[in-house]
Amino acid sequence: MEMATNGTTTKPPLMPSPLRNSKFLQSNMRIFVTGGADFIGSHLVDRLMQNEKNEVIDCR
Repeated sequence: MEMATNGTTTKPPLMPSPLRNSKFLQSNMRIFVTGGADFIGSHLVDRLMQNEKNEVIDCR
């Protein structure tokens, strides 16, 4: 943490999630997802299916 001129501390900016550019979201893979009907699982499946190279199997 850095000290500001008025004596308060400032937090460094948040870093983006390391999963944003991770290999499994970009490559040609066969992925098996359990719990794909849940809130987080459904968003994960949607994101994985954006890449046409991925083969996503959703077990609900």
